[in-house]
Amino acid sequence: MFEIHVNYGKGYEYVCTEHTMMAARATLRLYAENSPEYSAKCVCKRHRKSDYTEGQLAEIQAAKDAAFKALRDRWAAKRAQKEESDAHQTCEGS
Repeated sequence: MFEIHVNYGKGYEYVCTEHTMMAARATLRLYAENSPEYSAKCVCKRHRKSDYTEGQLAEIQAAKDAAFKALRDRWAAKRAQKEESDAHQTCEGS
């Protein structure tokens, strides 16, 4: 679990929780773009599975699966783009 904390002038205050680092970074980016005068940070927290219901655990797992799928798709697209670029450079070199 990743908690987002923002300093509004009187120390850091808890704002929200994200389940993946990718989501936490996106939230931090939003705070940096929309409120650059306030500093924000991500705090990694450990939560026990027993603190959640089965439905909440399933929701968290679904969010993680979606984030990892998006990451794999992005890597595959970058790999395909690099291979295409390499093939193009090889054709030009011949």
